[in-house]
Amino acid sequence: MSRILATLTALAAILLGVTLWSNRPPTHVVAPDALAVFAPADLVESAQRITLAQKNATLTLERQPGRWYIVETNQTASNATVATLLQTVKGLRGEARIGDPKDFGLTDDALRLTITTADGARYALRVGRMDFRVVFVARPEEPQVWAVGGQLFGALGGAHRALSPQFWAQVPESSP
Repeated sequence: MSRILATLTALAAILLGVTLWSNRPPTHVVAPDALAVFAPADLVESAQRITLAQKNATLTLERQPGRWYIVETNQTASNATVATLLQTVKGLRGEARIGDPKDFGLTDDALRLTITTADGARYALRVGRMDFRVVFVARPEEPQVWAVGGQLFGALGGAHRALSPQFWAQVPESSP
């Protein structure tokens, strides 16, 4: 009985190894020079406006001297939360994916993230399916899908909080 179990375990290990090895992406796809960059290196300093839109909802964050605020509610936004998003977008590197964008959650209802800089340049992404491991994005009006790191998932507050003013709002400090 233990001999059969040992044989089955060895066979399972071999099959798992073959499966993992055969599903590796080709090295030319993951080479650093083949990765897409979505924003300039000075994005954190130059960003002036962030717009998040989906279906009939929009949330806009604007920079004022020394702070960010939420336009729709006229609340002060958390500088740390906004900085995390900008840092994350600045560092995004995308690996090309082949397939219909709809298969990656990039439908007409996908979240749209637009960052406008002081000089008027706009950096926009459609954000599709996402979790803590991977997020699928595409530039507006382009069919090419890119897989980026799951950090964007956290920077947007998860799957359903990106358009919530409460996620972006600065939490008042409590006094002792």
